[in-house]
Formats: sequence, structure tokens, C-alpha cells
Amino acid sequence: RIEIVLTTHWHFDHAGGNALLPNARLLVQRREWEAGHDADAVAQNAFNPADYDHGHDVVLVDGGHDVFGDGSVVCVPTFGHTPGHQSLKVRTAGGDVVLTADACYLRRTLEDMHLPRAVADRDANRLYNYTSDEGTARFLRRGIWDGTFDPPAEWRRRQQAGDRP
Repeated sequence: RIEIVLTTHWHFDHAGGNALLPNARLLVQRREWEAGHDADAVAQNAFNPADYDHGHDVVLVDGGHDVFGDGSVVCVPTFGHTPGHQSLKVRTAGGDVVLTADACYLRRTLEDMHLPRAVADRDANRLYNYTSDEGTARFLRRGIWDGTFDPPAEWRRRQQAGDRP
């Protein structure tokens, strides 16, 4: 029995099977949930509520979230592709793995700082996923792997410094 579904975002190829798991709770970023229930955001992001709005119990999270409280599965906010996109860091016997969903398609994409074309919010995408400055990019790459990346704190730091990604 599947008890929880960690939804990366509302696009049909990531959430379209939710109806097949009627007893599962959905864990989703609050920003994604809200966008999925706002008519303008639904249209702008090519969402279809028929793919995800099935009356499930929903757990809304704001930013990073340790799903089981033991660091084995951690939600990592990777906003940009959609308003509340999230990736997952999973601890395995062989080491940590980051499941990026649509935040990053290829490792080379992150290493070369190449932004995808289809994003809902280019500024958020740069900050949360790639960022245009190499120092922050190194911080992001390290932070995703060790869990220390705090996008809201980084955004505040950049705003105070008068810097935008």
C-alpha cells in the first residue's frame, strides 16, 4: 500500500497518475498547490486539475522538508520550472541521489549552467537551480548534495547585497 506521494509538480507526466492512488496523501510545495488552484496560474503553467485534483489528503510544505524526520528523503525546493517545483534528495546505501524531476534534465545542464527554455519563473529557476554566478552555483551544487542549501536565505542575502541572479 502506498501511503504518500511526493509530487514534484503538477504537469501531467508527473502527477497524472495520482488518481490511481486514491488512499495516498500528496506531499507538495504550498506554492505548487496554490498555483494549481488559481485559474491564471493553471493556464500559464499548462496545468490540468484533472491530473492532480482528486480529493486526496494533502500535506503542504514550504521549502525544504525532511519527509520521515531521519534525512532519508528530503524535499528540496527547485522553483522555476513551475511555481512550486520540488526535487528530492534520497539517501541510498550507495550514497545520496538527487531526483531533480524537471529542474535539471542532465548533469551537464547544471555543470554548464545552461537554463532550460520552458520555465515559469526564470529568476526563481536561476536562483534555485542554476544561478548565473559561479560562487552561488558551487554553493548550490554542494548544498543540494549535503542538504545545506537554503534558497530563501540565499535570496535574502542577494537582495540585501543588491544582487539578483
